[in-house]
Amino acid sequence: MTLHLELDLDPTVNFAMQQNDVPVVKAIRLSNASEEELRELVVQVWGEPEFMVPWSGRVAAIAPGGTYNLELPEIELSATFLLELTERLVGAVHSAVAQDGQTVGQHRQRIEVLARDQWSGMRSLPEILTAFILPNHPAIEQLLAEAARILEQWTGDASLSSYQTRSRERVLQMTAAIFTALQRQSITYINPPASFEQEGQKIRLPDRLLANKMGTCLDLALLMAACLEQAGLHPLVVFTEGHAWAGVWLEAECFADCATDELTRLRKRVDLGEICTFETTLLTQPTARFEQAVTEGRRKLEDEGLFRCVIDVTRARRSRIRPLPIRAGMDGQSEIIGDERQTCSVADTGAPPALTLPEHQLLVDAAAGATPTTRRPVAALQPIQGDRNLRGS
Repeated sequence: MTLHLELDLDPTVNFAMQQNDVPVVKAIRLSNASEEELRELVVQVWGEPEFMVPWSGRVAAIAPGGTYNLELPEIELSATFLLELTERLVGAVHSAVAQDGQTVGQHRQRIEVLARDQWSGMRSLPEILTAFILPNHPAIEQLLAEAARILEQWTGDASLSSYQTRSRERVLQMTAAIFTALQRQSITYINPPASFEQEGQKIRLPDRLLANKMGTCLDLALLMAACLEQAGLHPLVVFTEGHAWAGVWLEAECFADCATDELTRLRKRVDLGEICTFETTLLTQPTARFEQAVTEGRRKLEDEGLFRCVIDVTRARRSRIRPLPIRAGMDGQSEIIGDERQTCSVADTGAPPALTLPEHQLLVDAAAGATPTTRRPVAALQPIQGDRNLRGS
């Protein structure tokens, strides 16, 4: 062939990327390996199977030995194909260049086409994970209604008032109430796939998670993040090797980037009392308290070698990464807004436990007049029997 093609191609594609207009083909480079100018070229790109709409473009001329770059070609993904895909498959992106009806260059590149409810991991655009956080799902409203009842019993005020009070203590109270409401769902923890933080995994959306009562650490973190977001708070999802858990901004702030792998940026905000991270696998332990989850979440930030990434949901939303649309019939569960069927139930467990706020560093410092050099460390949480994830991840 007289023309060499090279595609700058995302390694994976899924329905969440299509819904958020993420370009799969970033660029097409055409290199003229001949000693003659190539003129009036027709470039074609298509997918196998048909997960993308066939695309064609024209190039006027490429000089001998020259290279022509097609930046961000407007290649559309097929919403219908990706929405109906229930299992991952290996596909390909084909490209070809013709001159006067004769092919002068062609290329084939492998791509993974993921199921509609499958996250691609950190191989590509990790913040697309926030598309699977569904704050408007009807199940979330039911959970928040229970959280409001718990909050009223604790504080006399049922309002999930976002950051309106400008009180970090109130944000912690709201977060603790949501944590307790989820804890009452009696969800069982199951191990995630190996290396899920890199390779990705299928996500249990709220109705499936609450109906089957089983979830991985990532499923639980995303459910918690959806509740926090619907309550007007700014959630985070934190990753270490083989594990994920949740966090929340205690002020109406967010990071400058959707995702960052710099642990010091997160740890500094936690130490300043601006962020609270908490272990969401403890949602599966009925006797665990929220302050224990906070202590464990902070402890997991100590090993820099295991840290992978923190994803800021609010920053991702501001970058126009939208939640997946809720639809009826996905995975046999009800996901249509306004459906009268219940997607979760709240167990009658009597009065909630009295709220004991975690010994959050900023609140301790403010009360004791401590400085960063004089404050005492938070005591480490002893391992809880039966929690495989806390000991093994």
